[in-house]
Amino acid sequence: ILPYRFAFIGGCPIGSELAQCFARFGSKFTIIDIAPSILPREDEDLRAFVIESFKEEGIAFQMNCKVKKVVHGTPHVITFEKNGKEESIECDEMLVAVGRKPNVSGLNLEEVGIQCSPKGILINDYCQTSLPHIYACGDVAGPFQFTHFADYQARLILRNALFPGKIKADYRVVP
Repeated sequence: ILPYRFAFIGGCPIGSELAQCFARFGSKFTIIDIAPSILPREDEDLRAFVIESFKEEGIAFQMNCKVKKVVHGTPHVITFEKNGKEESIECDEMLVAVGRKPNVSGLNLEEVGIQCSPKGILINDYCQTSLPHIYACGDVAGPFQFTHFADYQARLILRNALFPGKIKADYRVVP
């Protein structure tokens, strides 16, 4: 790993985590993303601190970019457009994140009366679907796609399904 140059296309939180991990192993790492900044959901002060820390660790950023072409070879060449100008970088390995979306097709949920949208299964504040005796949680029930968030929803569902008195989900503080 040590002499490698990595490029990560996409800016989800896992890209930031992998960038820091590989940089600490001694690899060069560049994050290429269409977004204006990494960690867009985080507080601006925290984001600035993380960006500065990453730069000190040697992680490079190419933000506000649109990838135009990827040539696989030794090395790989990634061509992207930034500020109307084409640029390229070379790397030994690439990691690509294309995002996630819930896949409920083929489950026939609508036929039994469970409402869905392109974002997944629709739930209320108690994690109930449109059929109140059926609950949903995790990536398929959003609004965040994190394991700790799915765990929170699952615990809420157990509480609401098995014990008297329902508790609403509180998403104000999601780490």
